Amino acid sequence: MIYARDLEREFLTYELAMQYGSFSGGIPLKPGKGIVEIEAWFDSTKFDSEMKIGAGFTHALEFKHLGYEDDVVRLMAILKDYPVNVIVEGNDGLKYWLGQKHVPLLFDVKAVLPEKGTGRKEVTFTAKQDGLSIPPIPLGEVFFEWLPDWTFQEYLDVVNREFDISFEMGFA
Repeated sequence: MIYARDLEREFLTYELAMQYGSFSGGIPLKPGKGIVEIEAWFDSTKFDSEMKIGAGFTHALEFKHLGYEDDVVRLMAILKDYPVNVIVEGNDGLKYWLGQKHVPLLFDVKAVLPEKGTGRKEVTFTAKQDGLSIPPIPLGEVFFEWLPDWTFQEYLDVVNREFDISFEMGFA
């Protein structure tokens, strides 16, 4: 997830979608800004899009986390009124960009904390936004403009290992 205000400019445009249909290159993240990586519960991530005449595109995303612990509570608190753009991995292994700088996603969260017994604790995160000028954009090789010598994955590896700011969540 990328905080929308941490993007320098709108870089995914209707013209780019029309001409190329995908994006490779530098993501214009402000210097020193980063992203949060979230690992969702196995096979629970789904996203979709629709186009409505005169209204543009809609992006929707849903993922789940099994359990309810401090990391989930922190993530719920962070996402309250927190406009983001999201890079999500599809079931085809490709990465896709959802949202735009000026039309970001906002999350709703539903936690199910059942009665005692065999019921499982589960938290569902959902976001839906309309009025975008682009459909979800497939990503090729991307990097952050302020770190041009690092691939996207190298950045994630360093952040997750050295700074431990990832919200990778274990599975109960």
